[in-house]
Amino acid sequence: MKAEHQLVAKASQMRAALELVAPKSRKRRPPRIPVALCHDPVSGQLSISNAGTGARGREMPASGTWPARLQVDGAALRRLCDTIPGRDELTLIALPAHLVVLYGGARVQLRRIDADGSKGIPDANFRPNLRRKRPPPETGQHRTDRSPKGETWSFSAQVPFPRKPDDSAS
Repeated sequence: MKAEHQLVAKASQMRAALELVAPKSRKRRPPRIPVALCHDPVSGQLSISNAGTGARGREMPASGTWPARLQVDGAALRRLCDTIPGRDELTLIALPAHLVVLYGGARVQLRRIDADGSKGIPDANFRPNLRRKRPPPETGQHRTDRSPKGETWSFSAQVPFPRKPDDSAS
C-alpha cells in the first residue's frame, strides 16, 4: 500500500514512547487516551504526546512524510505495539479517516480522532499554580529556621528543647 503520508519506525521505540503517555489499563474497556503523533521533517523525529494532558513521550527517528499532526486512541495503539516484536519495523500510513499500521504481513486500522477535517482535541496548555504563596526554594539554598544540633531532642531534629525562665536574672 503506497500512500501520500507514510512513516517507518521501530516497534520497540514506539512502545517505549507510548509507555509514558498511554498508561496500561487492566480494565476490559480502557478509557480512550488521545495521543498525538507529530513528525519533524527537518530532524526526522517522530514525537508522541498525550493530546489531553500535553505529556510528552520520547522522540524517535522515523523516515518518510507525515501530516502536521495526527490523533488516535493511545490505548489501542499501545495494545497493538505490545503485541509486535521489538525488532520489527512498523509502517504508519495516515489516511483521512484512519491510521493504518503495517508490520510483517499484517495490516491494522485505527480510527483517527481528528478524522474528516475535525480539529480533534486541542493541545493542553499548562498554567502556573497561582495558589503557591512563594517561589520554590532554589537548589543549594539551605533552610535557616532549624535549631542547632545540640539543642534538640534525640528523636527529632526539628523539636527544640523547652526553655525554662532564667532564675539568675532576678
